[in-house]
Amino acid sequence: MYKKIKMESLMIIQKYNPRIYGKNYTYWFPISYGYLIAAMRKAGHSVECLNLNHCVGVKKPVSDKLNKKKYDFVFLGGDTRGYNIFNLIISEIRKHKSKPKIVLGGPILTSEPEIIFNSLDADFGVIGEGEEIVVELLDGKDLNKIKGLVHRKNGKSIFNEARKPIEDLDSLPFPEYDDMGYKIFLDNMKPSYSYFYSTFDNPRAYSIIGSRSCHYQCTFCWNHGNYRERSVENIMKEMEFILKKYKINMFYLLDECVAINKERLIKICKGINELRKKTEWEIRWICTIRVDVVTPEILKLLKESGCWMVSYGLESYSSEVLKSMKKGITPEQVKKALEDTMKAKLAIQGAFIFGDVVETEETAKTTLDFWSNKCKGQFNLGLVQPWPNSEIYQHCIKKGLIKNRLDFLKKLVDLGDDSINMTDKMTDKQFKKMTWNIFKAIGKNRRIILPSLIKTDKNIYTIRAKCPFCAHVGDYGNYMIKNTFSYNYGIFCRGCGMRFYATSSFNKLMFRHFAPARILKKIKLRVKKEIAWIKNRYQKQKN
Repeated sequence: MYKKIKMESLMIIQKYNPRIYGKNYTYWFPISYGYLIAAMRKAGHSVECLNLNHCVGVKKPVSDKLNKKKYDFVFLGGDTRGYNIFNLIISEIRKHKSKPKIVLGGPILTSEPEIIFNSLDADFGVIGEGEEIVVELLDGKDLNKIKGLVHRKNGKSIFNEARKPIEDLDSLPFPEYDDMGYKIFLDNMKPSYSYFYSTFDNPRAYSIIGSRSCHYQCTFCWNHGNYRERSVENIMKEMEFILKKYKINMFYLLDECVAINKERLIKICKGINELRKKTEWEIRWICTIRVDVVTPEILKLLKESGCWMVSYGLESYSSEVLKSMKKGITPEQVKKALEDTMKAKLAIQGAFIFGDVVETEETAKTTLDFWSNKCKGQFNLGLVQPWPNSEIYQHCIKKGLIKNRLDFLKKLVDLGDDSINMTDKMTDKQFKKMTWNIFKAIGKNRRIILPSLIKTDKNIYTIRAKCPFCAHVGDYGNYMIKNTFSYNYGIFCRGCGMRFYATSSFNKLMFRHFAPARILKKIKLRVKKEIAWIKNRYQKQKN
């Protein structure tokens, strides 16, 4: 039996948009950190948190925090786009005289463990779900016996046996967000930060995990594995606790397969309705559903329980592409789900993504024509991205499209609307033409209106907008608009649930010429990046 010692730990949350030097509240709040903090405290360990999104800069907040207290461990983790910011944070920690041990986890490590661990200067790595691994590490268990842990010995990286996913999700303590700055995050939340928030003037949104992993094996996704559900009772307990603590008015239930089990979905809807009856303010929620299981009956049930938006994994309207993606759905199911959802007056979140391995000019046209003619601009268009550890990522490596995996990971944060031509039948010229056609379709088919602006405070406006679908005139308050010459916000009509865009005259012009405007935006970003690089180099030479 190993000897348990109380450890002092610091959790650092990366700055999700490194281009924003100052404080930023427009990111999606990271759930995994809250689970790790709760697990560590339950095991008797002390843990504090530094949320760099709520700080000015990166280096100084890290060094200032390390100056205040001696930490045994510093924990970092996040998605695959965070390589450069993690490298910066780790470099700053290494300079500090206190020399804490650095632990790295999250998708960035789990998706490419050997490359990431050997290139980033961390002492330990956590592969997969981390609640049990970090506790055993802090407890002082023999490093070689901690499943899922990566560590170093005599300069060599040691990858321990893989750890099985946690089966009993109800056994985990509810995530703890206080030290992560969740209250200040909520207090600064505005509907202008995301169209997800546009149902309220003062949104206070909370994302809650209802399950982990997924039954399905989509080629563009890496979140495969043993699908496990939390009990409905456990989910409701967390909702009720958080509802009172933070005065939440919107929940986003993160559960890839919530409607697979209809009885479970019915219990969730009933549970949320009970919460709504006991709460003085209005509560709404969002969920994710597959198009092959949704029915008018399910949509009616969701609507009656306060659900206002349904998120679908649409991906394509081509049967060949859907089959290649291993989606397990058909174009007919996509069409029926969208029609039924619009009829139910529920908002729709989703996307068609182009550029799969079997994509051709014909399949792309099939999807684009359907979106242009039948979807009323209701969801996004984009390109398939080869996220690390996905099947299409491996395809790109085998074809030599990704020659240096580490270089690719470093540039992933700037990939944006660009993508690799991973198709088997399209030339680069055809691929670029397809991309251009996508941008042109966006510019032509998104519903755009010029609203009235009513100033209520410094940079804060109420947007008075007439819905282009149902003619409902609504006031959408608390929008932050720093530049009235150039603004653009996606809004869901509070009457019919359809999405439209409230923009300035200048942005309307940019929308109508979406493709060339997109190119100009990329050029502008590249110029800014080059200027920043020159300034940084000059500063180093000066010092």
